Amino acid sequence: MAVRQAILDDTRAICHLFIASIDRWQRMTADGQVEDVTYDDLSIYDRWLHGGAWMSVETGALWLSHLASGKGLALVHHDQKSITGYAEATISQEAAPYGKHLHINAL
Repeated sequence: MAVRQAILDDTRAICHLFIASIDRWQRMTADGQVEDVTYDDLSIYDRWLHGGAWMSVETGALWLSHLASGKGLALVHHDQKSITGYAEATISQEAAPYGKHLHINAL
């Protein structure tokens, strides 16, 4: 298996892995109705609402930078041409009885 630590240049490819899991892009209109839209018609916030930071390159780059600064671990699986998988983990501190633990955010 070819696995390595993710770098900022991987952001677009990682985002595409997550975006591919979304069947429908939707948003709420001003009058409270749900409408189907294209990915490009969504704001960055609307994209984030579909699944978090990895729904856009802009927020994905911020999150990956956060992880790379020592706040977690981001790994990519790749073949010779492209990134085919992603794994992410962070160390968290929760209230008792949990305490310090490893949180696997994506696999």
